[in-house]
Amino acid sequence: MSFTWFSLAMFAVAVILIGLGIWKGIKKGVLYSTLDLCADILGVILGIVSARALSQLIGWILVEFLGGEALLEELLHTSYGIALIARGFLQMLLSASLFVIFFFIVRAITRLVLRIVTARSRRAKRESERNSFFDNTAKNRREKLKGALVGALCGIIVTSVVISPIMGTLKAAGSIIGVVDRLGGDGVWYNLRLKGGEIRRIRGYSKDIVGNICYCMGGGIIYRSAAATTLEGENLSLPNEIDDVSDNVSALLDILPIFEKTDVVTVYEKQKMDALCDSMDASWTMKHISAEFISKCAEAWLKGETYLGISAPQFGKSTEEIFKGILRICQNTDSEHIAEDMRSFFNVYTLIANSGLVSSGYELTTEQLMGAETLMAELEEEIKLNPRIAPIKESIRMTATRMVSEQIHLSKYSIESYQTLMNNLATAINLVNKDKGFSTDAQIRKLTAYTDEYMRNFGLNLTGEIASITSGALFEEFGNNSGNIEASQVEEYFRSLLK
Repeated sequence: MSFTWFSLAMFAVAVILIGLGIWKGIKKGVLYSTLDLCADILGVILGIVSARALSQLIGWILVEFLGGEALLEELLHTSYGIALIARGFLQMLLSASLFVIFFFIVRAITRLVLRIVTARSRRAKRESERNSFFDNTAKNRREKLKGALVGALCGIIVTSVVISPIMGTLKAAGSIIGVVDRLGGDGVWYNLRLKGGEIRRIRGYSKDIVGNICYCMGGGIIYRSAAATTLEGENLSLPNEIDDVSDNVSALLDILPIFEKTDVVTVYEKQKMDALCDSMDASWTMKHISAEFISKCAEAWLKGETYLGISAPQFGKSTEEIFKGILRICQNTDSEHIAEDMRSFFNVYTLIANSGLVSSGYELTTEQLMGAETLMAELEEEIKLNPRIAPIKESIRMTATRMVSEQIHLSKYSIESYQTLMNNLATAINLVNKDKGFSTDAQIRKLTAYTDEYMRNFGLNLTGEIASITSGALFEEFGNNSGNIEASQVEEYFRSLLK
């Protein structure tokens, strides 16, 4: 925290308002000061209720108005979730500002009503006459002291009301600035046509020592209640939502380096992934922002397009199909499933990385893939927990089958051996197709036994998992075919995987 001209301004406001409260408390005495305190408390409560109600009425109109900007137009007019969040944030900012106005209106009306009512009381009149400001009797000094204490409370409340919107908004802006600095710093500010140095001054003001003291004396509680709204049945508070988004983005940036390395995922790194998913699941705003952004981004990348200027990462040929499988999951995610889908993605990545399948450039070698004997079984268990990630298994199956095809066509064996393999596989498929009384799983197991034997005879040693994957792909292509499968059809199938 620092002490600047801003600190002096905050200090002056606090001294004037609290000092004014004390002076009025001494002058009015404990009774009228207590009535003023009640009016201030009522002003806070009714001010919050009134501000939140009015801000909800005009929030959506402002969102539509801001939709004229190019970036906001793309976000707001093509994404209901982002538009809803923008509306909610505008409502919360409006509510915090309107609260100050409503507070002073309600406070003034309440004080006036209370004075009219109590003016009829003889006791109030006698106390008013007795409590002269210059009366220094011991009894009156006690009354003045009590009045001063109550007046000080009134001054603290008014100070908190005045300063809380300023400090609350500055602290929220400071959190956002910190996230932007982590995302790219001056480069991001330049793209937004803003000067990073000037913007960071705002973050400095959010750490002001005097402002934070006032914020901690009750301003924080008032601001969290005033800068709030209700969306889709969820009660949202601006400081809480900003803090959640800031914490989640920071946590995400902390785990990104995990995907840049080539060795296994450690227990500590996996715990960080799980913590991010838990934190995201607890934040209404983060779930909606993440789901909308990831879904739209995946949709654009699957079409070969960019989203908000962001291009798809470049993966190796061997992992391209796996990446597309992940994008298909992301395309269909929503706020209800985003945390679960992210957790499943992290679990799948951990399985792949710990199986030795991640190498520099995200390029898998055939030896790595064929050595991952338990990977598909582990993926099956993960899919049982979240069936939505099934496309990843299909993508890995396609990748494994294509790599087997590459090994077949890149082998140094003779043409005769190659043709023999094609003939044997065609014969095996025809034999399996004749077993109409067996289940699909039983037919695939039988075809796996044939495939494993013929591949070994050809000189290509497959693990049980890869042999099963390859056989499943062959059965999916040619299984339950009433006609006779020719070797040329099997050859054409393997060649098609290389295109």
